Amino acid sequence: MRHIVGWILLTCLSGLALSALIEPKGELNTTGQVKIDQPFRVFGTDYPAGTILYMNLPFGRISIGKEFMDNLPLDKGVPNVNLIQPVELSIQSTLDKAQKAYMASITGELLNNMSLLVRENFWLESNFTARSGQLLTWEDQKGTASPSLVNTFQVAFIFGTSSTYVLFNYHLVQFVKHLSINAEAMFTRGNSHDQLSLPFSGADVGRLASTSGLADRSLGRFIYRVDSWPPKRGGCLSDDPTKQGDRTLSASLYSDSVLGGSSAILSGRCPDDSSASGAVCRITTSGGSLLAQRPAVRCDRCGAAFMACEVPPSLTAGPAVLELRMADSVYSHQFSFASPDDSSVLKVHLNDSMDNWMQLEPTSLSITYDADGTQNGSLKLQVVGYSEAGLSRLDRDEDFKSLTKVLYEGPASSSGRMNLGDKTVRCAAGNADCENYQVGFLRIQDSATPPTTLKSRIIPLGWFVHPYYLDKSQPAWPAAKCKAWQEAQSGAEEQKVAAVLRTLACPGSLNQALANPGQFMPATYCPSLPGGCGSATPSQQCLVSKPGIDTQLQGVPAAVCCYSQADGNLIYQEQQDPSQQKSGQWMGSGSLRSHLNGQLTTRGGDQPLLPGQASYLSNWYWDALPRLHCCRWSADTGDCQLRFIPARPTPRTSMYSPAQPSHQVGDPHLTSFNGRRFLFNGLGEFWLLRAEPGVAMQTRYQLASFITPSATFLTALAGRPLPGTGDMVEVSAVSGSPARFQVQYRREGWEPSQTITADLKVGGAPLLIGDGIAVLLNSTDRLSLQLSSGADSLGVELKLVTVGNFSYMDMFLTLSQSLKARTRGLLGQWTDDPTKEFIDISGNVVPFNSNSEQFHADFCNKNRLANVNSSYFGYSGSGTRGEGFLEMNPDLAFYKPLYNDSGLGADSQEDAVCGSSTSCRFDFRVTKNRQVAAATAANEKTFDELLAASEGNISVCDVPALPGLRIDQPLTAGSSLVLACAQPLLSSRSGLTIVCARQASGNVTWQPDPASLGFQCLLPTAQVNTANIGLIIGIVVPCVILLLVGIVVVIIIVRRRSEKQPVQSSKKENRSFLEGTHSAGKLGAPPRQYSQDEGNRRNPHGVPPPHSAAAPLAYSPAGYGVVSGVDSDDNGGQFVPIMMPPQHQPRATMTPSPQPVPAQRRSFERSQQNQVMQGPDERATFPHQQQPPPPQQKPRSSKPKPTMSHSEVV
Repeated sequence: MRHIVGWILLTCLSGLALSALIEPKGELNTTGQVKIDQPFRVFGTDYPAGTILYMNLPFGRISIGKEFMDNLPLDKGVPNVNLIQPVELSIQSTLDKAQKAYMASITGELLNNMSLLVRENFWLESNFTARSGQLLTWEDQKGTASPSLVNTFQVAFIFGTSSTYVLFNYHLVQFVKHLSINAEAMFTRGNSHDQLSLPFSGADVGRLASTSGLADRSLGRFIYRVDSWPPKRGGCLSDDPTKQGDRTLSASLYSDSVLGGSSAILSGRCPDDSSASGAVCRITTSGGSLLAQRPAVRCDRCGAAFMACEVPPSLTAGPAVLELRMADSVYSHQFSFASPDDSSVLKVHLNDSMDNWMQLEPTSLSITYDADGTQNGSLKLQVVGYSEAGLSRLDRDEDFKSLTKVLYEGPASSSGRMNLGDKTVRCAAGNADCENYQVGFLRIQDSATPPTTLKSRIIPLGWFVHPYYLDKSQPAWPAAKCKAWQEAQSGAEEQKVAAVLRTLACPGSLNQALANPGQFMPATYCPSLPGGCGSATPSQQCLVSKPGIDTQLQGVPAAVCCYSQADGNLIYQEQQDPSQQKSGQWMGSGSLRSHLNGQLTTRGGDQPLLPGQASYLSNWYWDALPRLHCCRWSADTGDCQLRFIPARPTPRTSMYSPAQPSHQVGDPHLTSFNGRRFLFNGLGEFWLLRAEPGVAMQTRYQLASFITPSATFLTALAGRPLPGTGDMVEVSAVSGSPARFQVQYRREGWEPSQTITADLKVGGAPLLIGDGIAVLLNSTDRLSLQLSSGADSLGVELKLVTVGNFSYMDMFLTLSQSLKARTRGLLGQWTDDPTKEFIDISGNVVPFNSNSEQFHADFCNKNRLANVNSSYFGYSGSGTRGEGFLEMNPDLAFYKPLYNDSGLGADSQEDAVCGSSTSCRFDFRVTKNRQVAAATAANEKTFDELLAASEGNISVCDVPALPGLRIDQPLTAGSSLVLACAQPLLSSRSGLTIVCARQASGNVTWQPDPASLGFQCLLPTAQVNTANIGLIIGIVVPCVILLLVGIVVVIIIVRRRSEKQPVQSSKKENRSFLEGTHSAGKLGAPPRQYSQDEGNRRNPHGVPPPHSAAAPLAYSPAGYGVVSGVDSDDNGGQFVPIMMPPQHQPRATMTPSPQPVPAQRRSFERSQQNQVMQGPDERATFPHQQQPPPPQQKPRSSKPKPTMSHSEVV
């Protein structure tokens, strides 16, 4: 009674409304069961009306939907029910009569107070109204070992329309330890290892009753929103900052896109005027690099408990840390930066297909957004452009000042729906920023402080800038952009990148690519494909190589290797045709200047990024945008084949170096890097491999819950780059329904409570952790993991196996060639000396022994983890890492492993299930479980096929280095390729065939060498546009007419003069004049042709004639000559060089006359050249092709010509 009086007094001092939350406690609950009369949701699970809450009285926990009376922490498995644990402590006795439980429905004024409580202590909940509630009370909870120590507390469930809240009220917490186990206050998600602790849970749990977690500073109260996972804490802490209090922020932010710009609403210590004015937000990467440090601000739309921090753009994806520094204390919150598509933060949704957003003149561009999520004032829509043009460094602390520009700002509809396809949202005439900022995103903001910000994914802005160019009468602007981009490839920095692009490699087949997970990871982010990576035509599976390692290179080159889903053959970007280009559905193997994931290697401290290294954004700017300019938007023939593809070449199969594989299946059967197979029967945690510097990985093996103590399985692994920055990743097989992978990460020195659980989505972008860790969830039962340190890489492909309620993993693993002869651990080392294959973690060489039991004792057990200090595992859910280590590495006295199956009987189904697999037969006999045996057989077969593919020879020829070539078949050994050009390019020669032949060395090459055949792909005859027609009619034609009239007049005059002058000498002079005229100016004679040098003297540097607009040079690969022709675009009638192979350049023909060629003659010859380049039937002809001979001239008559008198001449 003394406790109750004190409790009531305390709550009265805190305020009348809060004391109402304590009483009435309701009726005595003898069963511990409470029925909820409405549907509700907890931790993402929907519960129907009529669901029972079980109070589990001896333990101080609530289980939802069914009773759960097992002791925690669990030694095996996880709870199969969602738990809310205000004071989790096993009483270890029957229910004491003094211990009472009460239940009461929350109604009337008490329910109204609950609504106010939520509004005051949560952001964006100013309109919340509670529909119903339930109050559960534990009074005098105690154990027989310490009967004088009691706990009295309450839990209130508050149900809204679609949200659920839990309020904890702690009156007295004295009974905090039993049998050396500290009481825990936490949430546990069923069928998982996911747990979230309240402040002070564990050793300091008694402080819950003396600390406030609400804005009104009422002691002993903490409130959480629990309808999703993880639970979100509301309110703030009144704990004295000089004490060792809670340092974890409650925040609205769990994942943001790399674009930044969101406002994180958060609480730590309850702010007052003095502490709020000096509060600072500091945001860093998990590796400690500073992203931004700015003052915190009060939140207009939040209660007094909250502050707000603006989130900067990160430019690199992966984990980050948000710190709030106030009142001499530091509070922290972990979140992550993700691709704009994967971000879970407030979004602008693109309703129309991405193909619409990639068009220049779409009819519909519909967007929707949550207008109700914005709070203050009118909404504004912004079109934000992104560009890295002209930058030498990317400044990550200046909020995109040098990277983004707001290109448009206007009102946004309050309805939450707009259509931008009506061309009212467009780049204004005169806005020169639209020249450089042609990819970006949409942003909608309100006028609150700080503003609520909604963002779209990254999109091309061709639809936005196209009207700007139309206003300038430049409809062919994409072709001009493509040409300018191609010319820029000759710059010094681009040439450095190009040198690396030429070294990129692709495996020759899909199996070969899948057999190297350390180098290649499935591509899930494809900016060039409107429908995403799965929309490629034909159906393809594409993988992208790991990021480059040169931190000074302005780019992160990577190979994209695409394979046919039907037969696994490599597909090339040269296979595309115009219809597929314009539809945007083609992929094909190519290369990236900037990796999708950006730069993952160590940059050191706060060193800014170089251009081309930002995650996702750089790839859009350097790769996706040029492809759009050249291959989708440009109307110019050949821009894609002759400009873009040569600058982003198809990777070469001849450059590929396979990785060294190994694998593990079932009750562990290991295959070493040298291919030796052996049985491993370890229990606990072991070194799988270690190479320093390089990479390291540890594995955990546990007993299956359904098998007698004789079989162990891989249930978790943990790894890190070495030396790295201390970032570690852990992957676990989570048993339950459904079974799943769990990915957690931590930093060296972190305690279990600091371990972060990642939220991976199938088909989402990879999780990037620190420097050199990438994790990708390929499917619900398949996961890829890459560890990289410089040139060293380790790749793991995990397959999840579920048998009943137990889950484990089988594993395929590869090493880069740089790690040869450098690894230690269970898998030994990859070496050419089989006597030195098995070296334990201490460096001792152990001879292989076919006796599994002896080999296990001599070698395998030497790789067991010695203590917690050497462990990479986080042991989340444990009190300390030391306690977790002891739990996972138990005493082996009870463990009775089996090292052979000779004494075990065979199952009648063994032959049908296992076939010839001895591993499967062993597992069947030991476990007596068909599912385990079948999984062992299936995964071993798959891994053996990958192993064989990894060791196979390269059987695919490189794409011939002939720009514009059309590829329509796999280039496998023995295949023939007829040389032909992609439409509408024309081939310089026809009927040429090359063969992909295997040489004596084992390599495959083309025979004959394509470069020796003089084959080229050329532009077709240029189409004369309207401007050129007017030019020809207005200038060239009149000149020709005048010339012809002049010739006729001269002929008439000469003939008349000859009639008047019979002198022989005069006849000879006249004949010489006429012969000179016929030799150089007859209509039937071939036009005069010039050498390249002479042509350059006539038109130096390919400069256009004065009447034309300035035109960039066409792409001219090494060894190609140029001949002037008429450009086919609509850009002012420019003259551009047409690519010509040097061996087909026309030779110069000299005229007999030594005198200079008159201007009229040059005009006449140019018109004759145009006739050669474009015949009357519009078919293309080329100067180097054989032309028909000139018409045969009739012999001159010997009959004397009539003479003209002097008067007739006059």
